[in-house]
Amino acid sequence: MHRSAALLGALLALASPLACGSSTSTPSSPSTTGDAGAEAQTPAKPTPTCTTPTTPCGDTCVNRNTDVKNCGTCGAVCKAGQVCAAGKCAQSVAFTISSLFWGDTDRAGVPSSTAWKSYGLNIDGLTSTSSSTDLCKLAPGAPKGVQNDGTGGIDNAFGANIVPIFLSIVGSDWGKKYNDDLAAGTGLLLLDLRGFSGETDLPLLSVRVLGAADYPGKPKLDGTDRWPVLSSSFDGTGKAVVSFDAAKLAGGVLDTGPRSGSLLVPHPFVPVPIEKVRITGTIAGTRIRNGVISGVIPFAKMEALFRDNAGRVSASLCAGEAVENVVAQLRQASDILVDGTQDPAKACDGISIGLGFEGVGVEIGDTVKPADPLPNPCK
Repeated sequence: MHRSAALLGALLALASPLACGSSTSTPSSPSTTGDAGAEAQTPAKPTPTCTTPTTPCGDTCVNRNTDVKNCGTCGAVCKAGQVCAAGKCAQSVAFTISSLFWGDTDRAGVPSSTAWKSYGLNIDGLTSTSSSTDLCKLAPGAPKGVQNDGTGGIDNAFGANIVPIFLSIVGSDWGKKYNDDLAAGTGLLLLDLRGFSGETDLPLLSVRVLGAADYPGKPKLDGTDRWPVLSSSFDGTGKAVVSFDAAKLAGGVLDTGPRSGSLLVPHPFVPVPIEKVRITGTIAGTRIRNGVISGVIPFAKMEALFRDNAGRVSASLCAGEAVENVVAQLRQASDILVDGTQDPAKACDGISIGLGFEGVGVEIGDTVKPADPLPNPCK
């Protein structure tokens, strides 16, 4: 098993609401009633009242934009291996994240203390500086610069303030080693574009985010690898637990739009929980370029995950002053509200984050169980 995979664990998220399943009512056989022997049928079931985005098909609510048995219209069944996207049967294209950038280097891997400024999105719609007065209240002891934005208002307090803390513990060259592991086949995340077949413009498509298992052997990263998927990517009905059902492509640029729920991005020090997740990137052939994962980390979740996982890096981080010092620094990095807004009357309880990534086309492979987590010396 690759070094990072043993530390990373599985992809977790809150399950998205599921559309109703589909079924069709069947009229009962004729029966004879009364002395006249007149034929009668069981009355048809009433048409159900459905909520958007579902509509009636027979006596059941279905989403005709995504239902492979009722794609576009009731009873229209897609062929094996196809998906239903925007009401049309189509193929599916997936990408594995082949490089991930946490904010300490540019996309060429060159170390830079300001690289974080290029990773992320303008979550709160503001361009903030140390003199801004329309922002949430910082934690005690936090410098005003915590809320400084990156290029064009990019919000990424994680890259600016937390990544340096992590690197002081795991080593400044960790980012390069991490991407070397990805190139060697360590699994991270898969982006499965449902209904995409190479178009540059699609007004509606679905994107599933799946946990990638370690690749069996060294991947070619040429678009032909059949990548295994972690079983934790799916709920009990086989649906992906993380999906964006209103994504779009415009001029080759993918934009999933924001999503409620959490995406837990693996990290060798502590998993990173991201809410208000939004993913963008430019698709060119079998590659995704200039990819970005943006969102907000709830400080309370980050603290809990840190306390639960830090001991796997060092037993000295199980408890005591070292732990409390790191928790305090995490709290002081809070620059935004969890819902992605700003309010000067409220205390900051979220940490903005922006991660850069590059992706390579793959096929979706077999589903496998996640590896057992490393033992926790604190418990």
